Amino acid sequence: MAARLRARDVHVLIETCGQFDWDGFAEHLLPHLSTIYFDLKLADAARHRQWVGRDNSTIHENFRRVARDHADVLPRVPLVPGITDDEENLRALAALVRSAGLKRMALLPYNPLWITKRRALGMDLPYAHTGWMSKDDLARCESVVASEGVAVVH
Repeated sequence: MAARLRARDVHVLIETCGQFDWDGFAEHLLPHLSTIYFDLKLADAARHRQWVGRDNSTIHENFRRVARDHADVLPRVPLVPGITDDEENLRALAALVRSAGLKRMALLPYNPLWITKRRALGMDLPYAHTGWMSKDDLARCESVVASEGVAVVH
């Protein structure tokens, strides 16, 4: 489908967490993408395993490859209070972005609307922050990333 869309000069954007088989992705999808939104959550493998349920080595390797092989990649960090928004994690993710040759990233402020959806599905809540992320907290996160030489885009 992506190949047919690009053949018709349609902009094709994909959002990914990066947990995919590189060879299949590189062969069948990557050549046909205009833009890639690549979500990065946690830099530390143990914390990633704790909160996401799996190691992040494949994700980080795929991120480096995508950054190397594609012109328009935007790394994005979903900010979850107390989990992904701490200074250590943001500095490490900014360093990963820089090491991949990229100079910008987006920070996605915490959105509590998922809580109602998860409860409606009868699913447990591993954490629940009921409020929106404050402007001050977002500014703090942006400041950390900027101090690492990575521009924050909105």
